[in-house]
Amino acid sequence: MTDLTRKLLPLSLVFALSGAALAQSDTFKVGVVTALSGDNAQGGEWTKRGYDLWANRVNEGGGIKIGGKGYKVQLIYFDDQSSSATAAAACERMLTEQKIDFILGPYASSATRACGPIMDKYKVPMITGSAENPAIWKDKYKYVFGTIPSVNIIGSAPLKAVIAANPKPQTIYIVSLDDPFAKAAADTFKAIAEGAGLKVLGYDVVPADADYTPVFTKVRQANPDILALGSQPEQAIAMVKVIKQLRIAPKAILEHTGSGSADFTAALGKDAEYILGATVWQPQFEYTGVKVGFWQSSKSWFADYKKAYNRDYAEYTEAGSSAAGIAFQAALERAQIAPPLDDAKRAKLVSALEALDIMTFYGPIKFETSGDNYHDVIKLETLPLQIQGGKVVVVGPKSPTKSKLIYPFPGWDNR
Repeated sequence: MTDLTRKLLPLSLVFALSGAALAQSDTFKVGVVTALSGDNAQGGEWTKRGYDLWANRVNEGGGIKIGGKGYKVQLIYFDDQSSSATAAAACERMLTEQKIDFILGPYASSATRACGPIMDKYKVPMITGSAENPAIWKDKYKYVFGTIPSVNIIGSAPLKAVIAANPKPQTIYIVSLDDPFAKAAADTFKAIAEGAGLKVLGYDVVPADADYTPVFTKVRQANPDILALGSQPEQAIAMVKVIKQLRIAPKAILEHTGSGSADFTAALGKDAEYILGATVWQPQFEYTGVKVGFWQSSKSWFADYKKAYNRDYAEYTEAGSSAAGIAFQAALERAQIAPPLDDAKRAKLVSALEALDIMTFYGPIKFETSGDNYHDVIKLETLPLQIQGGKVVVVGPKSPTKSKLIYPFPGWDNR
């Protein structure tokens, strides 16, 4: 056992079941590693809401059905403290001390990637309902899966929407956090911009805890048509505050994560107006032929979400995290794998996950089994979103509410 493993706080272990823990023979023991504290705590809370909603719904419905019997789900949480090293230690501790059947994975891409080798070492499956760094899937971990397309797929949506607008932008400035996920988003923005013939006026990388004033002073001097941010949710809020303070007014501001959450609009108020992001799921999306899981529609999942958390908007990561639980549930039921899981049963579970081709409230779940997106779900439709009138709406021709892109952005004094 490593020193870091010993330092993991016992308080980070949380049970999702109400009441006493169930006997192991009646229960799937599910480890959850995510950020409950630190810089990524907001995103970690998104994953927790989605995972908890799935587990509670399964238990209320009689459990995962194997051989005519219902097996309850017990979630055992470890706080990775927004650290990839702590995430790796938490994964190892769970697999050696807690005898976990399978794992629901971290919010952060760096934490997910740090757990990858450990999952393969101990041959325990993990599905992340959040991580989007394409490097995870290029690493081709046999026991790691994901329910959200990588950022190079999702992150393209808002920039492509602006490039297609009139008047067409000519220049872009990119600012990224020094974080694997944020830089993957920034690299996506850069590649798309260059491919569309935009001039990249700058590409700066800053630490998450930096004073953002110097870098955005450079942006103001460059005066780009588009300002693109590679960020995390909490840092995106801080960046926008500095952008307004310096009165930087490009034709469009876009980022990939953060703008799609109610926390973003609550923190920024009118200053969040018109900022662009991307999504693969919204409560308004509905899919036909949903036969897997307890939710037969986005509307039914969102009704349970609102009841549980008293929130009027759900971020797609929350839905994707519930979908990760549904994927495990569907694979276990189809392969009829009962707990506890040994190496042979876990290998059978991996094969069952690879064979999944299901429609859920969240959309189609089919994990890639080859190529650069190995074990990721990539067939969800990616659409641009924009904050309009204090609400997050999908914009463009495929918008379910027929909302149109507002571009160029009005100035800060006209919001």
